[in-house]
Amino acid sequence: MTNADVFAGLVAQDLRGLEHSLDEALAKAGSMLLTLSEGRRRAGLGANVGQHALVSVGDTIAGVIAARGDIVKAHSRFARVADAMGMDYTTMGPLEDKHGDGSSETPPRPTGRQIQVPATV
Repeated sequence: MTNADVFAGLVAQDLRGLEHSLDEALAKAGSMLLTLSEGRRRAGLGANVGQHALVSVGDTIAGVIAARGDIVKAHSRFARVADAMGMDYTTMGPLEDKHGDGSSETPPRPTGRQIQVPATV
């Protein structure tokens, strides 16, 4: 293992952490949207309550989605550079499935929460 491999592995770890943080932010934002919409309705509040704030949350979510896309692009670019230079960025730990076939080395961790939805009549 060379110093370049260690460097590439550290960058890969940080990149993976950043990707996970953005995914977690999206999951938390989704949970917040659920709380806002269900909570308002269950509290018997009008649709106008919190609407402007809800729009701000939606704008923020769109920004996080865009940032996540940019990080995905950066990830691909880093991998291409490392491959072209012969760096082994896999030296620092388990990697995730890059092809979407579900063969992740690390099992997924559930996030978010489940809610009880009342049965409709």
